[in-house]
Amino acid sequence: MEEPNPLQLYEQLEKLTEHQQELARAGKALLELKEEKTLITPIGAGIFIPTKTKTEDIIVGVGCDIAVEKPAEEVLHHVEDQLQHLTVLKNEMEHHLEKMIESMEK
Repeated sequence: MEEPNPLQLYEQLEKLTEHQQELARAGKALLELKEEKTLITPIGAGIFIPTKTKTEDIIVGVGCDIAVEKPAEEVLHHVEDQLQHLTVLKNEMEHHLEKMIESMEK
């Protein structure tokens, strides 16, 4: 298998960082919604309805346009696990990119 060039690795690193940031925002939102809140939900054509949050169960996309209901705590733990995994992966990719750049400078 061919090793990616530094530009490809950098682009992958950017995508990974974006995904990490999106997960972090989702985790923060889950934590903030532990208490019942009223949100304004757009339904189209400039029309909004007030909705109350219910965070015992969260609907989660699992791929192939399939969504399942899961307990909020389980979803939060999953998000935290994914963030830890992405942090490790990001550190490995950054280290690999640094090594590639160093070897190119020699």
